[in-house]
Amino acid sequence: MIAPVILVIDDDRDTRTILKTLFDRRGYSTAVAHDGHEAMQQMRDGLRPAVIILDLALGAFSGFAFREEQLKDSQLAAIPVIVQSGIYDVKAAAEQIGAVAYFHKPLDVEKMLATIPAHLAGK
Repeated sequence: MIAPVILVIDDDRDTRTILKTLFDRRGYSTAVAHDGHEAMQQMRDGLRPAVIILDLALGAFSGFAFREEQLKDSQLAAIPVIVQSGIYDVKAAAEQIGAVAYFHKPLDVEKMLATIPAHLAGK
């Protein structure tokens, strides 16, 4: 059985590394990107994550810009997004971009891990 892929998009290297380690240990295959542009490029090159963990504050190509681009692409639009952020009203931002779930930073990793299976694309 092929492990579901989680794409973590976060500009903080430590956050990417920690989440990748945690998800990999739980049996997922984890891809990472430092901003929305890199993530879009990976997906346009064929990466098809089962869920995306998206930070909103990513610099010039923010989480908002990423989600806008994702929704424009019919092959990528249905991939569920879970938002994580420490600087926005996360609930309102998640609703605004159509995320399936949201978490405030610092993350409650156990809650996030418990939430992911319910939102995997193609489950």
